[in-house]
Amino acid sequence: MAITRLHNGTIVDGTGRARFVADLEIEADRITAIGTDLPPAAGEVIDCTGLVIAPGFIDAHVHGDLALLADPLHEPAIRQGVTTYIGGQDGVAFAPGDDSVQRYMRRYTAGFNGNFVTPDPKWHDLDSYRARFDHTTAINHAVLIPNGNVRMMVMGLDPRPATSAELQAMQRIVHQGMEQGALGLSSGLDYIPSLYADEAELASLHVGRSDQFQKALVNAAQFLRPHVPPIHPGECTVLPQPSQLEEREQPRT
Repeated sequence: MAITRLHNGTIVDGTGRARFVADLEIEADRITAIGTDLPPAAGEVIDCTGLVIAPGFIDAHVHGDLALLADPLHEPAIRQGVTTYIGGQDGVAFAPGDDSVQRYMRRYTAGFNGNFVTPDPKWHDLDSYRARFDHTTAINHAVLIPNGNVRMMVMGLDPRPATSAELQAMQRIVHQGMEQGALGLSSGLDYIPSLYADEAELASLHVGRSDQFQKALVNAAQFLRPHVPPIHPGECTVLPQPSQLEEREQPRT
């Protein structure tokens, strides 16, 4: 099997220790050796003098779900060393969700997610959604469960607290998503319908978390909610109200 040696590179290994200069050998998809006194190279040697060798970067907050499906090679990220996206951000994303949820999320988040045409766009749960990325995209794709999707699947866009039965239905959806490989739950308290969720609803969806975790989540939500601006300071995106979306879809006479 072919062995590639990266020679004389500056290695930043992600452990927190100081960078160091060494050789690194790769066989197939595994690092097999690191050192300054390795035996003579048995395969290709790439001179990395003056270059950094590091693990792939994880973009932990990116709105690239649809963009990655539309552009599987995704060179703008790959060429910067990004090898993993965490999708499903801000409580408003693309899975889980039935057709109506997906149509809404595509329109509502188009300003920051992009409403890209994607191959084979039909999915409803995390399993079928994650399968679209498996062995297809150049970047690894992990996903969070958006609380807005979960709420909309159970309650639509109804701006009221959830009933006990509705909370149980949401918990089942979240549990299924976690069983299907989600990393966790995301929320965005300035996005519709996430902003309709009260503190009790947010806490109840973190199934299996400790009491201390749920109390911390409630405290954070209580503190942040009065300070959430209509424009997200990180993305500077103004989102339309649902009534405006509906008006735009009305046929012109």
